[in-house]
Amino acid sequence: MRAIHFLLVALFLSSCSDPIQVTVSSRDQRPLVFDGTDTLAPKAVVDSIALSSSAEHTCTTADQRTLSFRVGTKPGLLNPDSNAFVVFSIDYRSDQSANQGPKIIVGYVLVDSFLVYRKPFPQEHLEDELALRIAERVREKGNYAEAIMPMGRRPLKSYATSKDVAGVRSIGPDQVFTERFWDYDLGQEIPSTITASVQEGMQKFDTERKRTAIMEATKFLVFASLSPDVYEVIDLRRLKETSVGTVPEGVPAE
Repeated sequence: MRAIHFLLVALFLSSCSDPIQVTVSSRDQRPLVFDGTDTLAPKAVVDSIALSSSAEHTCTTADQRTLSFRVGTKPGLLNPDSNAFVVFSIDYRSDQSANQGPKIIVGYVLVDSFLVYRKPFPQEHLEDELALRIAERVREKGNYAEAIMPMGRRPLKSYATSKDVAGVRSIGPDQVFTERFWDYDLGQEIPSTITASVQEGMQKFDTERKRTAIMEATKFLVFASLSPDVYEVIDLRRLKETSVGTVPEGVPAE
């Protein structure tokens, strides 16, 4: 009897768990039906809906596609349009005059025919052959990062399956639902300043905080292109035209 009572209580508590807020990115803003009963009529490209946590859900689109996904215990992003996204890091510094330390781990993403990464040093520039080789690795792994060391570059094997953001990280169009691992969500304003606690006596040394934000990949490409001091954006089509030999598979042709 005790076992049955415990099971009933557990089932009751799970059914009463707080709903999770799910961000929905939908360009056409047509109605979406969740679990056959709840309809979301998006008021903008980015909207949200509250769904039961730790549960399986379905989303039926206006063109009658049914997407199945599971919501855990954290908010996330639903991607019914199969868009690509980029999560990128933002550095906040309390002492703007201090020199920014080099980024030892550097991540790379592919957006259309462009290779994008956050520069570890302001004057950083990838040679054509190296850029093509890195683009091939990004195509193979989806997410790829290297450790920049005095003796050379070393691939970070765990990066492809982690949630770390080494400057940039991509979310592919095949990801129906992604549990949130970024700080600032789609449509959320990125603050120009933040408040952070610093241990007493460490103010001189503890001067930097990292936050992350998410952006649709095509928009991020424009953002990165307008920030040449921070990002390098490499046109792989141009390399195809100027380099001798073949371009790695996956680089779109003209």
